[in-house]
Amino acid sequence: MISQTKKGFSTLEMIVSGGILALVALIFTGTIFHHIHNNTAIISYEGIMKEVRTELYICESQNNPVLHSGSAGIAICDTEEKFPVLPRQCNDRAMVYQIKRIDGSWELTTVQASDPSQLWYCRGCNMLCTPDGCSYNELVKGACRQDR
Repeated sequence: MISQTKKGFSTLEMIVSGGILALVALIFTGTIFHHIHNNTAIISYEGIMKEVRTELYICESQNNPVLHSGSAGIAICDTEEKFPVLPRQCNDRAMVYQIKRIDGSWELTTVQASDPSQLWYCRGCNMLCTPDGCSYNELVKGACRQDR
């Protein structure tokens, strides 16, 4: 009798291997999209905060020092510029731009509309801006993209 050796994989082995590969690909793809979604929200938040900071700086330099705290659509100072809307993917809680006058200067941050003593975070990232620049407050280390 001649012995026959099997060559290749059985149909069941191929289906199981394909299923495992599909599961790994699904997990990897979901992780990538979640990471991109978070980064996009944080980049938008950073850009908007820097835009508002620039507008406040312009208001001050044009001897227009009346600075207002407020939500999106409210005038930033006595100009036509208004606080912009932050992306909903940041955080679904209502927020307010808060401007504090400190020692002849100002600080800008975002706080919760329901409790202005609590910071409002975009995906774990909050910014504090002054005329000299912006710094970050993080709920979790690495939440803000400070590498740029």
